[in-house]
Amino acid sequence: MDTTVKKPIKFTYEDYLHFPEDKRYEIIDGEVHMVPSPVPYHQMVFKNNVLLKNSLRFYGIPPLTLRTPPGKLSCFIPTLATLINLLRQQVLRNLN
Repeated sequence: MDTTVKKPIKFTYEDYLHFPEDKRYEIIDGEVHMVPSPVPYHQMVFKNNVLLKNSLRFYGIPPLTLRTPPGKLSCFIPTLATLINLLRQQVLRNLN
């Protein structure tokens, strides 16, 4: 009976380069994880975020940065109204 303990395989970026390209993978701490494709809603939100960022840059307004309290990131989900208010305040500061 074999009683040797086998160490888990740690994958590297070099290994990642040889993965099949028909699926999405990530290597996190040497472990391989399959990543699902984004759903259409996620893609729409991302596209709108890029459009907003480009519009702000066009008008010379620096990007909005949200700072969360330390250790509170997982419970900090700003509402759309909060984001719009923060953005409005930033735009007004840059106009003055």
